[in-house]
Amino acid sequence: MPDYFISGMAPSTGMLTAHERGLLIEAMSHGFNIVSGMHEFLNDDPVFAAACVANKVGIVDVRRPRDKKDRRLFSGKIHDVTCPRIAVLGTVCAVGKRATATILTRALNERGIKTVMVGTGHTRASTGSHRTSLQPGPKPNTT
Repeated sequence: MPDYFISGMAPSTGMLTAHERGLLIEAMSHGFNIVSGMHEFLNDDPVFAAACVANKVGIVDVRRPRDKKDRRLFSGKIHDVTCPRIAVLGTVCAVGKRATATILTRALNERGIKTVMVGTGHTRASTGSHRTSLQPGPKPNTT
């Protein structure tokens, strides 16, 4: 049985409906940790915090910024990488960055050019990519 329930909700209001909140609380009652990509931080909600304690599960709010003490500035280490790189960039989730990178990776590998896709953002963190993230999400809050 899986340990995590990944919520891919992106409501236009930025907030979960009562029904959606109920679904997540129910998942927690079945022992699922919650992974949320919402702008609404579930760890800050007293109802979800209580459900964490009651069900011995955690919530990962992947959009929550790291604590100031854990933030890092640009180091310039990328300049030490000698292989060719293609950056796929965009400002919002719905523009197809991951789909574009997946298609490019597949096409290059089919042509004999060894290629890997390295995700670096919140989507990579919440989709369980096996590649190292340059922007890892926070650890689950289980307190």
